[in-house]
Amino acid sequence: MERRTSLISILLGSALLAGCPSAPLKPPSPVSSEGFEPFATPRSFNGPGTIFRLDEAGKLFPVAGIRFEVQEGVEVIPKMTFARVLSLSQFLEALGASTATIPASVRANLSRTTTANVESTTAKRRYVFDEDIEPAMLKWASTAKPIGGSTYFLIRETIVTPGLVYKVDRNWLASLNVDIKVLKAAGYTVEPKGSSADTLEMSAVFSEPLNVWFKAERITLTQPLGGAPGNYQVARVPVSASVLASRL
Repeated sequence: MERRTSLISILLGSALLAGCPSAPLKPPSPVSSEGFEPFATPRSFNGPGTIFRLDEAGKLFPVAGIRFEVQEGVEVIPKMTFARVLSLSQFLEALGASTATIPASVRANLSRTTTANVESTTAKRRYVFDEDIEPAMLKWASTAKPIGGSTYFLIRETIVTPGLVYKVDRNWLASLNVDIKVLKAAGYTVEPKGSSADTLEMSAVFSEPLNVWFKAERITLTQPLGGAPGNYQVARVPVSASVLASRL
């Protein structure tokens, strides 16, 4: 009897599970699944089409901005949190605060760093089609003068947001002589929130959506044997943006 009851229970349970609609799969965030990396600070520049040169010493230089039609589309993404090492100067800049009016005791600490957690929700993607990139890249390559030993990169896509939330350690700010009076004097107008006894949440609302994440490709320029001077062929390979993220 016990065995028959157990079998009936299993069959009923299976029937109930079969009749229940499965929960929809949550799509992966483009930020985490497509190779995007965050800029050190939100910015209106370094958009799609920006070309950089990384020299042998590891220094990064802007080279050109190629022109093509950039597509845009609003995208609702899950709340994303990423950690970013920021100096006090970068942190104030991200909040829209100016270092010109802060006390000298704070200005002396502008290079001090911390790891901040940064959150964003809604976003707009800025991207380009391959059929638009190819002719633009070939036109650039016809006048490019690549420097030996350097590696070239193209920013292919960016994700822009109208604002971010920064979570920082209260004690870090206090150790740098930064309080709400200093922030307000520097032009920060949003009231910080305390998410915990140790953490402050500080919102940065931009006057226009700014580039926050980027996706890069490595560019290889080769000159065919017997080809005319400057007649370069261009190859692009998706690359982990980490090689650029610490420098942008």
